Amino acid sequence: MNNQIIYESRVPIGEENEDLTSSSEEDSEEERHKQELLRKIHLQQKIDRIAIPTADIDVQRELRALGEPICLFGEIPLQRRSRLRQALSKVIDLDETEEQKKQRLELHKQKLRNLREQHLKKIYLIEGPSELREFRIKIAKYSLQRATKRIKQEKENYQTYLAQIKENEEEKERRFEEEKNKGMKIEIEKDKDKDKETETETKTSQLNDDYRKKQITFLQKQISNSINKVNNFELDQSIHGEPRTLSCVSISPDNQGVLIGSWSNNIQLWSTEKWEVLKTYKWHQDFVSDVKFYSHNQNIDFAPLVDLHEKKMKKKQKQRQLESKESQEEDEFSNEEDSESSDIEMKIENNKENDEEDETLNNLHFASCSMDDTIALWNINKKNPISCLKGHENRVVKVNFHPSGLWLGSCSFDHSWKLWDLNTQQCIYTQYGHRHEIYNLVFHPDGSLTSSAGEDGLVVIWDLRIGRSILQFNGHTQKVTGLDFSPNGFHIASGSKDSRIKIWDLRKKNTLYTIPAHSSLVSSLQFEKKNGNYLVSSSFDQTIKIWATHNWSLLSNLKGHSGRITDIDVANNSKFIISTSSDRTFKYWL
Repeated sequence: MNNQIIYESRVPIGEENEDLTSSSEEDSEEERHKQELLRKIHLQQKIDRIAIPTADIDVQRELRALGEPICLFGEIPLQRRSRLRQALSKVIDLDETEEQKKQRLELHKQKLRNLREQHLKKIYLIEGPSELREFRIKIAKYSLQRATKRIKQEKENYQTYLAQIKENEEEKERRFEEEKNKGMKIEIEKDKDKDKETETETKTSQLNDDYRKKQITFLQKQISNSINKVNNFELDQSIHGEPRTLSCVSISPDNQGVLIGSWSNNIQLWSTEKWEVLKTYKWHQDFVSDVKFYSHNQNIDFAPLVDLHEKKMKKKQKQRQLESKESQEEDEFSNEEDSESSDIEMKIENNKENDEEDETLNNLHFASCSMDDTIALWNINKKNPISCLKGHENRVVKVNFHPSGLWLGSCSFDHSWKLWDLNTQQCIYTQYGHRHEIYNLVFHPDGSLTSSAGEDGLVVIWDLRIGRSILQFNGHTQKVTGLDFSPNGFHIASGSKDSRIKIWDLRKKNTLYTIPAHSSLVSSLQFEKKNGNYLVSSSFDQTIKIWATHNWSLLSNLKGHSGRITDIDVANNSKFIISTSSDRTFKYWL
């Protein structure tokens, strides 16, 4: 009997069949999973082969053409390109032929062209208030009158110049004829007569050429005669102002007073006769960045302030003399003087109450702005401003009155500049356009244009009649801090941190001249106010330079400050200049 081991199967027959079927199902499921993975890989390869533009602006245009949002929150350009690729994979046939691909791309390009044309034809307008429409109409009428008057005056000046040149030339011709007749001999021969005719023709042609040349030289002489006084500017007074940096200066229209703003948050009113502080205005909560006299109020009465100041000075002198006397006598005297000074202050207060019934423009004497985001309108006799203008969201850097005297312009670090109605003290216009902080804002002499400049290095010309940017001058390599229009109406000067001054021509729409002016930041620029015969510039290199505008040559280099010069102002009569500096002094150049 053979020893054989017989193994019995303990698994039922039905269960064996189930194991076989389950194993086959698992194999088929794995196969399907592999096929799905391969399909996704091939699909992703086809998607990756879709041509996607590299420029982000083109990617956004194609997303807009597909009806997709052009940007999602926190999305970077690389993610935007992948999103465009996924959107295109849903639209196009990935198995298309080359011919179909060309047709699709051509249709897509045509669709993008149509979108671009529609975008260019669209004008985005924001409906403004009715006051803005009235403002634009007033600006148009006012600027038209100013422009015609300015051009007429220029023509008259030019005709007078030509008439003077002609008189000089006629006088020279008369003398030439007299000398020629004296030296001429009477000869009858024809040959000699012909020679004389040719000689006279050549002489007359020379006279005509000289006449044309002397037209230019005469105009230059007229300008040079008017700027000869500039070479005589010298330091006349150096006055200590505040314990911190003096940031801004403004000379009154009658040249009798000077406003000095500082980093001590104060504004001081000085008399130009005795160089004494008439009043100190303490209201701003941060650095005073700019201050401007209201030039349309010519009748600023400094007499009450002068009288009050003299009374206080006399009181101090007498108190010093009476320091050795008895305290009772001193108290009696001080009470008497206090009553006298209080009487003067009461008169000023009474004038204030009477002035409150008048219009704001009659009361307005100057405006100031500060790093505390506010603008203040002041009367020299009041301790607090008569009005406070709030609207900027960051520090206000500059203020400037419109030539008409009806509006005030301001620029700020919030990338905007605003126009304020001085009668209603409301903002009627806000303009954005700079990518960074704005440092300066000036108005055209005619009042139709304004110019702004800032951290982005651009000088932008805005037309107030239509509310658009009409010119952009891009030539500075760093931020633009100084800016001013010439009284001639077609030149504008800009100074930058790149230490250069650029003269821009509004007619040619390009740079007229570049002056390598200073060795540091150009802090302020100002043309001579009457005729614009010279340009004054100040810099952080502690110098003030004066440039002739007919050839942009250096006329004078004024040195005296020991710190950065922050601001300058030229008097209306062009007889003196005042500058402020970080050395805590302001200087009077006469």
